[in-house]
Amino acid sequence: MLEKRLKTIQTTIVVLTVLNIIILLGYLIISLTVINNETCPSEKPLFSEEKNQIFGQDNILIHDLENKDIYFYDSSKSSVLNAKIGNNLNLEDYQEISIDTSRDNSENYKVIYSAKAKAANLILDVRTKKSGAVTCKTYDWIVNEPFNSNYAKQEFEDCFYLGNASWYGQAENKNQQFWPINDIEFKEYSPYLTGLFGDIWSSILERYWLSSNGIAVIVDQSSPLFVKKNKTSFCLLASSKEPYHNQHLIVKLKYDICQIDKSSAKTDYLNQLQLFVINNYFAKPVGIPDERMFKSPIWSTWATFKKNINETTLKAFAHDILKNNFTNSQLEIDDKWQTNYGDFIFDTKKFPDMKGLITYLNDLNFRTTLWVHPFVNIEAKNFLEVSLAFLEVRAPDGLRPGITSWWDGIAAVALDMTNPNTTKWFHDQLEKIRSDTGIDSFKFDAGELNWLSRLFWLYNASFTPDQYSIEYVKMASNFGSLIEVRTGTQTQNFPIFVRMLDKDSTWGYDNGLKSVVTTALLMSILGYPFILPDMIGGNAYVFEGGEIVFETDLIAYPDYQLYIRWAQLTAFLPAMQFSIPPWHYNNRTQVPVNKICKDLVDLHEQIVYPILIEYANNAVATGEPIIRPLWWLDNSDLMALKISDEFLVGNDILVAPILDENKYKRDIYLPIGDWEAKNGTIYQGPKVLNDFPAPIEEIPYFLRKK
Repeated sequence: MLEKRLKTIQTTIVVLTVLNIIILLGYLIISLTVINNETCPSEKPLFSEEKNQIFGQDNILIHDLENKDIYFYDSSKSSVLNAKIGNNLNLEDYQEISIDTSRDNSENYKVIYSAKAKAANLILDVRTKKSGAVTCKTYDWIVNEPFNSNYAKQEFEDCFYLGNASWYGQAENKNQQFWPINDIEFKEYSPYLTGLFGDIWSSILERYWLSSNGIAVIVDQSSPLFVKKNKTSFCLLASSKEPYHNQHLIVKLKYDICQIDKSSAKTDYLNQLQLFVINNYFAKPVGIPDERMFKSPIWSTWATFKKNINETTLKAFAHDILKNNFTNSQLEIDDKWQTNYGDFIFDTKKFPDMKGLITYLNDLNFRTTLWVHPFVNIEAKNFLEVSLAFLEVRAPDGLRPGITSWWDGIAAVALDMTNPNTTKWFHDQLEKIRSDTGIDSFKFDAGELNWLSRLFWLYNASFTPDQYSIEYVKMASNFGSLIEVRTGTQTQNFPIFVRMLDKDSTWGYDNGLKSVVTTALLMSILGYPFILPDMIGGNAYVFEGGEIVFETDLIAYPDYQLYIRWAQLTAFLPAMQFSIPPWHYNNRTQVPVNKICKDLVDLHEQIVYPILIEYANNAVATGEPIIRPLWWLDNSDLMALKISDEFLVGNDILVAPILDENKYKRDIYLPIGDWEAKNGTIYQGPKVLNDFPAPIEEIPYFLRKK
C-alpha cells in the first residue's frame, strides 16, 4: 500500500515538473516573440541606397527621396495621403543624401542633405509619437548651418494632395467660404496670417487641415508660413519674405501629420481625431461667455445708422425695440462716437451727457457696449503720445512710426499689442471710459495683421507676426464675458464670442447668406464654439462708384426674403444680432417680417437657448463644438461628409435653412437617427426628404429623438 502511494506521488511530481517546463518554454517563446517584434528590421525604416527610398512596416514605401513623395496608409494598406516634400529643392545642389536611422524610436529617421558649394546643408528630421489610436509624425526641415544671411533665404515647400477625401479647416475666407474646402482656389502664395491679404485669408485662421481619410496636418506656429491652394492640393511654403522679415531667424518648416486608426472607431474616427487636435494643439475654452448674449439678441447701431449716431438716435432705437416687444442682451454703440479715431473722448455735440445716456438705457434694461479698435489716426491728440512712448507698431528700423491705413483713416498707426506697455495703456484708456460713463463692455474690431504697415517692426521681435492678433484678443478678454472680437488664431481658450467677418447683403458663398453656415462650421472645426454671426441681413452697405459710403442717411435694405431667411438661420446659432430693425419692413412688404422675426426670437430663447447652454458647457469640458457638421453623428456617412447647407445644434437639432431666393421647398438629408419635424412626423435616417415645404415664415428643423 505504501509503495503504491509513493509511486503515485512520484508520478504526480513528474507530471507537474513536465507542466512547469512547458509553461516556462511558453513564457520563453512569448518573450522572444516580443523582443523580436520590438527589434524586427521590417518595422524600422529601411533605406534603399540604390533608389533613395525609405520603407516602413511590411516593406511598404513611405518616403521616396528622389521623387520627393511621402505616403500614408490605413490598416488595410490603402493610401490615405500622398504629399511631395522638399518640392522646391534641386537635388543636383546636393552631393550626398544620407539617412540616419540610429534613433531611439524605430520609426524615427533623419534625411541629411550634404550641399555642394553655395547651397545650405539641410536636415529633414522625422519623428513619430503615438497616443492611443492616433499616431503623429513630425516633419522638421532645418538649415544645418550657423546663422548666415545667405542661408536665411532658404525656403522649404511641401505640397499635400487632396485625393478623394473631403477636407476641412484652414481659414475664414471672404469670397470662397466653401465646405468642404476642396474647391477653394488661391493659386499664388499668400502669407498665412489673419487679415485680407489679397482677399484670401480672413480674420479667423488656424494652421490646421483635416481630412475625412482620418488625417490631420498641423503646422507649427514658429514656421514663417505661406499657403496656396487649388482643387487638387494645398502647399506650404516657409520663407523669410514679407511680412516675416521681423523674425530675424533661419527659416524652418515644421508640421505634424496625425493619423487615426479608423478600424478602432469606424463611425466617430473623425470626431476623435478632431478632439485630439483641439486638446493637444489648441486649447479648450476655460469658460463660457455671458449667458444673456446666448439668449437674447444683440442690437447694433451700425447697419441702420452707420456713423450717424447720437443721443437722440440711441434713445429712439431703444424705445422702438421695446415698443415692438423684442428682448435684448445689449445695445451696441458702433462707429462714430469719438471726436477722432484714437482719442477716447466722446463727441459732445453728439453725446453731451454720455454717463446720463448710459444710465437712461440701463433703466430701460439695456446693457451697453462700445465699438473700439487698435488704431490712432495722425489727427488724434493721442498720436504724439503714442509715438513718443513707442507704443505703436514701428517702421523696420524701429525708430519711426509704421504709418498705415485702415477703413477709417488714410494715415494712422496701429497699437503694438506685443508691447506690454501698449496693452496696459490701451486697457487703462478703456477702463477710464467704463468708469466715467458706466459702459458695460466693448466690441473689439480689427486686430488682423493686414492692417499693419507693409514693412513693420514689433516690440517683441522674437514673436511671429500672428502673435500680434493673439495678444490683441488676450488683452480684450480681460474686459470680461460680454465682449466680442472678430479675429482668432490660437485663442480658442478665451470664454468670449468671436464674430464672423462683416457679411454682405447677398445670398452666395462669397460673403453672403450661404457663407454664414459654412463659416459657422469652419469656426467649429478650428475650435471656436462661441460663434457670433454678423448682423441679420448683412451690413446693408450703400455704394457710390464702387466704394462703400459710411456717412449716409440711406439704407440699402436687404430684400425681405434675404432678411427673413437670415433671421431664421441665426435663430439656431449661438447668438442673434440685429441692426436693421424688422419693423422697418412694415411698409415695404405685405409679408409680416416683424412678426416672423419676433417668433424666431421666441423660438431661439425657448427651444434653442437651453440646448446652446448645455453644449457650451460641454465645449468647455470636452472641446466638442456647439454647431456641428452632419458627419459628426456618423463619420462613415459619405453623403454627410459633403453637406454644406445643413448643420446640427449639438446632437439634438438638425437645421436645414433656405439659402436661395424665391425658394419655398428643398431637399433635406437626415443622417442616422430618428428625427421629429415641427408637425410631429418622425423620420428615420439616413434618409433624403425631397421637396420638403418651407414657406417664407418657416425654416425646416428637426429634433432628434433620444
